[in-house]
Amino acid sequence: MASIQKRRKGWDVVYRYKTEDGSSKQKWERFNSYDDALKRKHEVEYQQDTGTFIPPSNITVRELLEKFMQIYGIKTWSFRTYTGYESKIRNYINPHIGDLAVKDVNALTLDTFYHKLQKTEAVGRKFEKSTYMVTPHIVKEIHKCLRCAFNQAIAWEIITKNPCTHAKPPKYTPKEKALWESDDILFAIQKSEDLNLTVCLHLAFACTMRIGEIVGLTWDNVDVSDQAYHNDSCHLFINKELQRVEIEQLDKLKANEILLKIPPVMHNSKSILILKRPKTESSVRRIWIPKTAAECLRRLKAEQEERKNLLCDIYTDYNMVIASNTGYPVEHRNIHKAMNKLIVAHGLPKIVFHSIRHSSTTTKLKLTNGDLKATQGETGHADPKMIMDIYAHIRDRDRVEIAKKFEREIYNRQQPDNADDKSVEIQNLLQVALASPEIAAILAKLVHAQKSVSQN
Repeated sequence: MASIQKRRKGWDVVYRYKTEDGSSKQKWERFNSYDDALKRKHEVEYQQDTGTFIPPSNITVRELLEKFMQIYGIKTWSFRTYTGYESKIRNYINPHIGDLAVKDVNALTLDTFYHKLQKTEAVGRKFEKSTYMVTPHIVKEIHKCLRCAFNQAIAWEIITKNPCTHAKPPKYTPKEKALWESDDILFAIQKSEDLNLTVCLHLAFACTMRIGEIVGLTWDNVDVSDQAYHNDSCHLFINKELQRVEIEQLDKLKANEILLKIPPVMHNSKSILILKRPKTESSVRRIWIPKTAAECLRRLKAEQEERKNLLCDIYTDYNMVIASNTGYPVEHRNIHKAMNKLIVAHGLPKIVFHSIRHSSTTTKLKLTNGDLKATQGETGHADPKMIMDIYAHIRDRDRVEIAKKFEREIYNRQQPDNADDKSVEIQNLLQVALASPEIAAILAKLVHAQKSVSQN
């Protein structure tokens, strides 16, 4: 049973509970009002009676997040997601609320924390001249991380309720990303003078590939042979991606995820490139290549073979489809730079490379009349709902066509015909009638009969 005792300007709820070793321990919990203390008293008594009481724990937010990342994060998240959340915990969460006891964190604590964060200078902008504050987007990501961690704390019986449930991160509405129409993509492919970039544009648009999958593609997974080309059966198989990883973070990856470690060019480099397995099984897929894209791949392969014969030992062959002049893999940032140069040179709408995958998905949805399963096989998403939620953008010109069709089939249908319209219709009918000898003969008889009636 619990009791309430008045002490100075507050009320304490006093109760006893059993520790893990079976011993009994007394707990005092301070409240500013008698109503809050009474509510806690009833809560403790109810939980003790029903066997749902969780003994208070002094574990801090820092300690909880450390266990959370080690047990839950490594097992559940992709490496990129893991390192992203680890950075946010290190730079923002631990310095502000890391030393607080988990049991003492409530919605007010978190709302105050979120408000303070937005007035805090963002980490990682040291090379920028301007000062940037933590954005609402980052705060929302921090909120997602804490919410997941506190849910695990409930499962581990550290706390009984999640303080994130009633905490309100700042509103964040992502800006709608610009997309290229198919004509823009074909124009960019035509104007590109960098064959690596041209192939990347083809693979992103025709094969709906992610940039990591494109730069991680190897020739042993591509069939653009003469036989496949003439039989329209060129295809590729996606089972890996290229990613740069901090050397000290390599142990965070599962051993079976890494397929190949590529030695760094600089001996003092703190990171290396790796070929790794995709995050989900659905990302492993086979895609058939349109003939135009296959032609571009065949041209790239021929140029690489010539370069190998020319450079001999200087060329390090990693069997990469997208490779530098010496055979070393090309990172996605180099593709982004080449694409930005193309955009500036030809006045194209500014987009990020991943937007081409969006355009590809939307185009394939249209070509398949909204067949989600077929499109899902192309994109490699685990859930087809993501295709509709994220990628099925409604194009402005499609919406214009809807307005035109509405005008044509609804408004115009209800408008009364005027005299001019009737005369035009009569002339059209006469032309059709006179073109047929049978109908013309019938009309002639009718006219003759009408004249006879008039004369009589």
